[in-house]
Amino acid sequence: MSVGDWHKVLAPKVQGTINLHEGLLHAPLDFFVMTSSTLGIAGASTQSNYAAANAFLDSMARHRWSLGLEACSIALGMVVGVGHMETHPEVKETFQQRNVYGIPEDEFLKMMEMACRPRESVARISEHDELSVAHMITGMEPSKLANSGVQPSWLKDPRFCYINAAVEKLGAASTTSASPDHATNATSILATAMATKDPATIRLALQTLVFNYFSKLVMVSVDKLASSLDRPMADFGMDSMIVADLRNWAWSEWKVDVPFMLLLEGSVTIDGLVEMVWTKMDWKTGKDG
Repeated sequence: MSVGDWHKVLAPKVQGTINLHEGLLHAPLDFFVMTSSTLGIAGASTQSNYAAANAFLDSMARHRWSLGLEACSIALGMVVGVGHMETHPEVKETFQQRNVYGIPEDEFLKMMEMACRPRESVARISEHDELSVAHMITGMEPSKLANSGVQPSWLKDPRFCYINAAVEKLGAASTTSASPDHATNATSILATAMATKDPATIRLALQTLVFNYFSKLVMVSVDKLASSLDRPMADFGMDSMIVADLRNWAWSEWKVDVPFMLLLEGSVTIDGLVEMVWTKMDWKTGKDG
């Protein structure tokens, strides 16, 4: 992203919070609550500016707490039932496609009530990190992540190993009892198309799979991607993490090697990626050419 795009997102949260902190430094406040985002913890490959801005809020809460001041940041994920998600169904659908679970309004209000408690009533919850009391996190509860069906990419980060272990343990039972429909993957979908032995049908199935997968990575609707076949993939926020994910996916499903640098340079279109995979795989057998 450009420097301008970076600062445009950071400035309101960073400079705005600094202004409030310094302006109210000696005021006897009952609470100082900041609403940040889980992206400040887990990151987002296409929203590094937003992730950084929210990570700052979490750090500011810890800083104020270290000074003996009131402070709490609430890292919010998706709030369902009210607000932005309900008025923007396309955004909600994108999150749901990525198996992100949300919290209802009443749960959010309970967290806000807890965030407003005076610091003397807050018990220390970690002997290793006394400043952790200044930070509340949503969207990372192991049992809900296990029930969502697909583990989010941030669970691969070693820093979340304890959460990941709990998710895997909780998800083991549900995986064994899952219905066959939930086990359907890209390979089986394409195999169904290949059974027709019709190149047009097979290529259409491949295109649909690529669109669906790329849509989840960049959080752009499939309909918008379908109407933008000639646009470079870089326009949708391609970065090295997304490129690596796409390459791993193409290889694991069809043993097709998609050139990393070719994708990273940003000129490849979505339809160009479909054509690349199509020409490298043997659609008669489903194996790589």
